[in-house]
Amino acid sequence: MELIICDGSTGLVEAISWVYPKVKRQNCSVHKLRNISKYIKNKKVHRRDLYRDASAVYKAKGYMNAIDRIETFIHKWQSKESKTVKNFITNIDDTLRFFEFEKNLWSFLKSTNPLESYLKEIRRRVWLVDSFRDERSCETLIFALVKRYNNQGRTVPLFKKTKSTQFT
Repeated sequence: MELIICDGSTGLVEAISWVYPKVKRQNCSVHKLRNISKYIKNKKVHRRDLYRDASAVYKAKGYMNAIDRIETFIHKWQSKESKTVKNFITNIDDTLRFFEFEKNLWSFLKSTNPLESYLKEIRRRVWLVDSFRDERSCETLIFALVKRYNNQGRTVPLFKKTKSTQFT
């Protein structure tokens, strides 16, 4: 395992560090951006521009470009929204680990959203069944959904399509 992507909640981060101390951890950039909204003191005036500038960090062409964008963000917003800036830069490196991987994976690795969407679809389909005769029948349905997803030429989000990541 090379990377664990999580939402950054304290308990989960601590558990991951304890169970997988040598595995890199990527905190979700979307959660990080959502989190800054509660610290914006002048939402009507600054919110849109602040989000645009903060999200630009995650659209950078590489790690060093992201660092430059963070410095620009700090310089622009520190005097206007100091609490927001402080929140955004706290543990920011934990949201930039995706830059260490191949560029074609960045959109999957920087956020938990692809995995959350996939799990939401599985939950939706399980709810359609409404009741299962036992736990095994539920597991069988979930396995079949993942297998069908893979057979359609896709893989579970966050993984490349290889024999080792296929669920067969």
